[in-house]
Amino acid sequence: MGTTVLYMGGYGAGQLTKMINNCALNICAASFCELMPLGVKLGLDPEKLGEVLMTASGSSYASRLLIPEILKGSFSHGFSLERAYKDMTSMLAVTGTYAVPLPTLSGAMQTYQLALRKGYGGDYKGAMIRFYEELLGVTCRSTNQNHRSF
Repeated sequence: MGTTVLYMGGYGAGQLTKMINNCALNICAASFCELMPLGVKLGLDPEKLGEVLMTASGSSYASRLLIPEILKGSFSHGFSLERAYKDMTSMLAVTGTYAVPLPTLSGAMQTYQLALRKGYGGDYKGAMIRFYEELLGVTCRSTNQNHRSF
């Protein structure tokens, strides 16, 4: 739970805010689950790449939350892929009502769909990286058992 309480407006405003926030997190998660395996395939060290994604200009709460778990190979806890995908489909229903295209959300949903089709729905959302690891024949795990958490 957060520590800041904000009144967002009338009926439904809080729920809409939560959906937008969750979609932003889910889009970020999809992006590094696609990009980390590509970086490793092209010769980058997954731990060093993870550190950059957690601390440099592309960093986010999502990267600091999920990348340490990915590097550990820990996919059995946290908010599941299936539940995250449900949040995104709820947002698409809202945008459909108002005919507002969200191509970034739609693209991220495809990454979730690929992982769901592989059977990772019950796993922590970082497990979607497994699809791209399998596709590219790489693994994004830490070789250092004492790696840092940010």
